[in-house]
Amino acid sequence: MRKAHICLALPALSLISLGACGAGPSAPDRGMQNLGVNQIGAGASLSAACAGCHSQSSGAIVSLADYGEARLIERLNWYKTDVSGTTVMHRLARGYTEADIALIARHLSTQEPPE
Repeated sequence: MRKAHICLALPALSLISLGACGAGPSAPDRGMQNLGVNQIGAGASLSAACAGCHSQSSGAIVSLADYGEARLIERLNWYKTDVSGTTVMHRLARGYTEADIALIARHLSTQEPPE
């Protein structure tokens, strides 16, 4: 019976840890969560996951503001194909198609760095 309680608690703990990592939308972005892909663009929609860790305000992980499109594609493909990688970036990148990676890189490379 104890194993059943642990198995039921794991999904809830996973959701709590995502919130603690900043995976949820920040205050200014909350209004965007109701917009469809067509309204904000596929690249913006796909790259929304990046902002949780790579925003200027997070400070925990490098900002992507200075990365160009080619470098973003290179790095995302490296994470996707690195068979020994086990980080969150490796896992996320493996879920993207080449077209997804191109859309993400184009969107992120066209964003104005915050002042």
